Amino acid sequence: MTRESFLKKLADWTVDRTGRLSLILLLVTLLFGWMASQLKLTTSFTNLMPADDPRVQEYDRIIENFQGSSVLLVVAEGDEAQLKAFANELVPMVEGDSLSHLVRHVTYKAPMDFLSNHGLMLTKSSELKNLGDLFTDPNLPGWLTHLNDSFEKEYTQSDEKISTREKENSAAKTLDGIDRWVRHFSAALQPGADVAAEAQAAADALTIGDPYYLSWDQRMLIIQVLPTFTMFDINQCVEATNVIEKMTHQVADKYGITAGLTGSIALARDEMVAMSNDSMVVTLIAVVGIFLLFVFTFRMLTSPLLAIMTLIMGIIWAMGVSWLMVGELNLMTSMSAVILAGLGIDFSIHIIAAFSEKRAENIGIEEAMSFALTRSGTGIMTGGITTAVAFLTMMISESDGMREFGLVLGVGILMTMISAMLILPVMLVAMARFKDRFGRNTTKPSRDVRYTRLGQLAAWMGRHSGYTLVGLLVVVMYLVFRGSKITRDYNYLNMEPVGLESIKLQDKMIDEFDMSPDVILFTASNLTQADSLTRIAKEMKTAGMVQSISDFLPDHAEQLIRQQTIKGIRDRLVAAKLISGLTLEQRHTIRDQIERLLYNIMELQDLAFSGGQDKIFLKSASLVGVAEVPDSAMSPGERQLTSRLKQSMGPDIYAGSINKLMTAFDNDLVDPQRLAAFQDAFSADFKSAALAIANPEPLTLADIPAEIKTQFVSDSGEHFLVTVFPRSNAWDFQFLDRLTAEAAAVSPRATGLPIVFNALMDIIGKDGRRSTYAALVMIFLLLLLDFRKIKYALMAMVPLVTGVAAMLGIMQMTGLQITLLNIMAIPLIIGIGIDDGVHIIHRRLIEGPNKLSQIFSSTGRAVLVTSLTTMLGFGSLWFATYRGLGSMGIALFIGVGACFIMTVVSLSAMLGWFGLGERNK
Repeated sequence: MTRESFLKKLADWTVDRTGRLSLILLLVTLLFGWMASQLKLTTSFTNLMPADDPRVQEYDRIIENFQGSSVLLVVAEGDEAQLKAFANELVPMVEGDSLSHLVRHVTYKAPMDFLSNHGLMLTKSSELKNLGDLFTDPNLPGWLTHLNDSFEKEYTQSDEKISTREKENSAAKTLDGIDRWVRHFSAALQPGADVAAEAQAAADALTIGDPYYLSWDQRMLIIQVLPTFTMFDINQCVEATNVIEKMTHQVADKYGITAGLTGSIALARDEMVAMSNDSMVVTLIAVVGIFLLFVFTFRMLTSPLLAIMTLIMGIIWAMGVSWLMVGELNLMTSMSAVILAGLGIDFSIHIIAAFSEKRAENIGIEEAMSFALTRSGTGIMTGGITTAVAFLTMMISESDGMREFGLVLGVGILMTMISAMLILPVMLVAMARFKDRFGRNTTKPSRDVRYTRLGQLAAWMGRHSGYTLVGLLVVVMYLVFRGSKITRDYNYLNMEPVGLESIKLQDKMIDEFDMSPDVILFTASNLTQADSLTRIAKEMKTAGMVQSISDFLPDHAEQLIRQQTIKGIRDRLVAAKLISGLTLEQRHTIRDQIERLLYNIMELQDLAFSGGQDKIFLKSASLVGVAEVPDSAMSPGERQLTSRLKQSMGPDIYAGSINKLMTAFDNDLVDPQRLAAFQDAFSADFKSAALAIANPEPLTLADIPAEIKTQFVSDSGEHFLVTVFPRSNAWDFQFLDRLTAEAAAVSPRATGLPIVFNALMDIIGKDGRRSTYAALVMIFLLLLLDFRKIKYALMAMVPLVTGVAAMLGIMQMTGLQITLLNIMAIPLIIGIGIDDGVHIIHRRLIEGPNKLSQIFSSTGRAVLVTSLTTMLGFGSLWFATYRGLGSMGIALFIGVGACFIMTVVSLSAMLGWFGLGERNK
């Protein structure tokens, strides 16, 4: 049976068995509807990667075996005292029984009991050597002298200074301790102050530090929530984030601070909500927009309604089959319904255009339907199959996401095509019969529904085919040149909805803590390997902070070295004698050592500024201020740092806390009795705290607190996790490349979302090129099989090739960039753009040569309307809050429009050229 005879037979069935076909199609749609309702949605891009990729396998294994690999972060901003009160109230609420099924543990303080008993054993042996003297004389004059000696040996006089990230973090921690000591010392000197309490706090500041996780200026606090689930358990992600977010906002309002949630789990919730809402809203916008365009174009109401009903049923069929094939929709296939809405309506338009054309000529129902299916059906089948094959070629991709994308859309196109050829004719016949039976008996005058102006334009270009082809070649070459200059934006966060609190807080974290929550992960099979990985990872220039079990459990050999140093420190500390009161000379020593400390920190500040270590510069400035420089004389970087300082310190940024302390000494504003009382209390408290941290006993895994093991030891206890927090935005493409390369150099098993994402970019790029070439070859072979002549197959492909070139050129000219999702527009356009040329060539073969006006007035009208509806369908993605989908929608909008323009221009010129050739034979 030939295709034409099959289509004629289908038209006969539609007319003769309308009722029976209607019942069968309704039952089939109900079945597919139930199947479509079983589809689930996942937003993880690890699901887009090949399942056997070692980076994905390692990441999945870490997620399943380490409780600390998926996190929910509470980030709060405000006054330090209010931040701490907020944390103290919120944490018990989050750890309460009502959330026990979602929350395993909450970390908001350092393990102080552990640190206060083993602090020096956790300090590097090189630092112990330089800082050890600090703990040998607890009396204020000697202690300040040793503080300066140790500071100079460790930072300003050291060959390394603060050249490494680890040294920078160590310096920041030391400065933070000094800052707290100066504040408590200054407070103790004020009339009415509780000297004993301030002295105890000052001693703790230099021995165990502040337990809360605060930023350099103490105006931002972080709380880490470890869940009982992983970021891939999307329902729990949504539930936990919603509940904890509500608690967080309530407590934050009570204390007059701002707080919110970020981290992988919060972002997963935000993505899920955005994409779920987008899927429904954007599909509705697309369907309504297409319907209104349809009504305006065809000047009728019932036929567009039937087309929309057919489209909806076709999408239901496609989604039902998708459930059978893939079971769930991923980041790429989540908008397949919108894409199918833009493409699937084309089949209905061609059928309605042909059917209404004959009915407008008062042709009978049976003959009009036979004409509609035989004339448009061949083009529909060729266009639908070639589009489907173009999408299905993506199944050769390495990426699971690309394979599923091609499969869902390829089969989906076939389902919408089949539904259009089965459902729409039945409804058109039923509608026509209803109108004939119950409508007015007056015969309507014949109405020309063709687009004669489009036909006239095509005929003009055909008559001037040589000039048209030359002009087209020049334009295409220019657009190819511009398209070659298009840039990439693979920053994953730029695809997220605008204004997400989780992303805003993540950016603030990077600014304040010099670290991103999107971590790199390594695993070790023993403690020695964990220690080695940790040391190497700390040398990464892209690392902001490195955490592992080694921070709390050093290598045994290293512990033995530290043990000897600690014993020496402890012996000297035990032998130290506490003085009572202060002589005049000792008070002068205190003043002179504070001044020496001022200059030491100023020198460190200069080193930090020249080295671009902003955190050290800012922390130093809070202690010693900055030089007063006119704004006009500052560099952009200096102005940015000055702005941040003013936000923290107020307008007076030229005198830090040590400057003010020095002023008090120089102006005799320090009460000698209060100074002596502070010395007596501080020396006793410091000696007691220092003896506690100078514990020489070796540590074992059994000594490590459970809250630390939870983060770094696998559930089985056999593997150990090393976590690297990037120092900058992990989604900046250039930084991501450096981060991935450094991580791979540390260990070939390095993984984490940034690494998986970077690998995904490479794979999608390769898959896209491979799929594009395969699609072009398959489409050409199908066209050759259909048209039987190379000339017509090549002509049908010209609008496609030139349209893709035009799309990329226009995108570059309008400032658009290639992103993770809009790169998919290229293989999509390969499948979509072929339809226009196929329908025009089919009509040309039916009408014969030199009929350009007739071809483009009739079939060109349908091609124009299908292009507009497809552009509207894809353009509706612009309204998606998820910007990645919006970027893909705009790219496809431009691509479909470009393919239509290229169809009209190139085929008019080529058909005119070949038409003349045939006429002159």
